[in-house]
Amino acid sequence: MQIDLTQIDVNTLRDILTVIGPFVLRVGGGIAVLIAGMIACRIARRAARGLFQAASLDSSLVEVLASSVYYLLVAVLVIAVFGVMGVETASLITILGASSLAIGLALQGSLSNFASGVMLMIFRPFKAGDFIETGDFEGHVVEMGAFSTMLDTPDKRRVVVPNAYIAEKPIENWSTNAERRLDLTLEISIASDLGAARRALLAMLAADSRVLRQPEPQIGVDDFGDTSMRLVVRPWCAPDDWWALRYELPERMKEAVERAGGAMPTPQREILFPAGVPKAK
Repeated sequence: MQIDLTQIDVNTLRDILTVIGPFVLRVGGGIAVLIAGMIACRIARRAARGLFQAASLDSSLVEVLASSVYYLLVAVLVIAVFGVMGVETASLITILGASSLAIGLALQGSLSNFASGVMLMIFRPFKAGDFIETGDFEGHVVEMGAFSTMLDTPDKRRVVVPNAYIAEKPIENWSTNAERRLDLTLEISIASDLGAARRALLAMLAADSRVLRQPEPQIGVDDFGDTSMRLVVRPWCAPDDWWALRYELPERMKEAVERAGGAMPTPQREILFPAGVPKAK
């Protein structure tokens, strides 16, 4: 019996191609999708970077957000490539989801700080160089990062505050406006000439170049005591001069009132003896 080797080779080759052909096509399609997808991911990262820069976001935040967009798209691309190659992606997505959940729980504090940092950089309640007060901390902002913000306190201590802490607390920015008001009080004797005291205080404030002419300083009586009256003095100044005037003006206010003939209150007590009770000599 004669065997046709040519026929065997053709049949064998047909069987091999039937088995391997679809696999080669899937692998080739996956590689093509991977190459095209990586190009698309890079284009998307450049586009995202330009979009975030056009929104005037912080440069560090721009890079973080652009990289986040890139790696998210790469993760989607990898799943798509496995799908094109015929790999079951449901289990892969489940594994990735479980891994992401575990990582998220382990890095919960860091992710909270990062999310808060992103929100602070987007809404910009303060910037580097501003003097802010938040919670138990106050100082000049040295640097605002993705996870924390560095402050220099008035006594020159460097404090690193987590962004999540700042996001949960009220933020008082002392540097936003061009002027700031001082709220000072001075108690003088109730027998003092109120008009003379007011004129002396206004003259003293007008002589200080750091005190703004507009808005005008306000001086009024806040309360009366048994032997005193409390004056409220409210001048305006630039934020950088606030601390110096806060500690200089009270002493100068006292001196100005005394030069105008006023006096500081002196506690007095009057003792009345009933009739018939001898007074001590």
